[in-house]
Amino acid sequence: MADRSSRPRRNPNATGQAVTERIVALRRQRFTGKHIASLAGVSPATVASLS
Repeated sequence: MADRSSRPRRNPNATGQAVTERIVALRRQRFTGKHIASLAGVSPATVASLS
């Protein structure tokens, strides 16, 4: 019997590609996590999880 992966097959609440790209671009400009979150309109926890 083979083990199956426990990873979810899909995540309907995933951060959109455009928002992710904006966060990455702001990170490259060395903004703080809280500043990035306010500019991107997401939670600081979301910014931290994408690093």
